[in-house]
Parts: sequence; structure tokens; C-alpha cells
Amino acid sequence: SLHCLRNLGYLKEIVILVSTATPKEYLNYLEERHYPYIVSGNDHVDYEKAFQILHEQYGCKYMRTDSGGGLTNKLLENGLIDEISLVISPCFVGNKEKQLFDNLLLSEKVNLELQGTENAEHGCLSLRYAVKNKD
Repeated sequence: SLHCLRNLGYLKEIVILVSTATPKEYLNYLEERHYPYIVSGNDHVDYEKAFQILHEQYGCKYMRTDSGGGLTNKLLENGLIDEISLVISPCFVGNKEKQLFDNLLLSEKVNLELQGTENAEHGCLSLRYAVKNKD
């Protein structure tokens, strides 16, 4: 939940992105707990506009998202991702686990260019890719 994220030492600040369709009760919840939020978009969050507001109001130049395919799909489709980092873990998991790219339904192929690799803890491999133009 939000208060757990807020208490993590490495997070500087949490800003919630909402649309005009977000229920007033939820906005009240955020306000009562002093969570700043940005209203952007009508039925859904307009991420491009929200990111501009984040930059203007908070000086935010870089963002990290840990998300499933739904948000990743939206951000890629709108050209809002510059870099993708993947960590490969040396194990196999059964098909009961949620897959990384579930819900990733791109209308076009997105090309990636390898920018770097790094050996990480526990035998993991970290891959960093630049997002190139779509075909």
C-alpha cells in the first residue's frame, strides 16, 4: 500500500497520477494522508501530460516504473519510454506465475538497442536497452 512505499528509505517522494474519473472518495483518502496527486486525463491518466506536469512541478527528469504489461504497453505505444532494464534470474518458474509481458499488446514492433550488461547478485544478469524508433 502507499504508506508502506512512503516508509521505504530510498523513495524520495510519491506522487499519485489520477484522472478526472477518479472517485472523490479516493482523492479525499490521498488528501487526508498528504499524498500529492496530479489530475491528468479524463477516463484514464494522460501519461504524457502527467509526465510534463511532474517535470514542471517537481523537476522530475527520470522515472522508474515496475509494472506489468498494461502500463508498459501504454508507455511504449505513446513513445514515453527511453530505456528498459531487464534482470534475468538463473531459474525456471512454472506457468502459475504471472508472466512479465502479460497484457503487452503493441500495435507495432518496438526495437531495442543493447546499451550494457552487468553481472548482478545471485547469478543474475542485468540488461539495459535503449528504446529505438518503431518499425
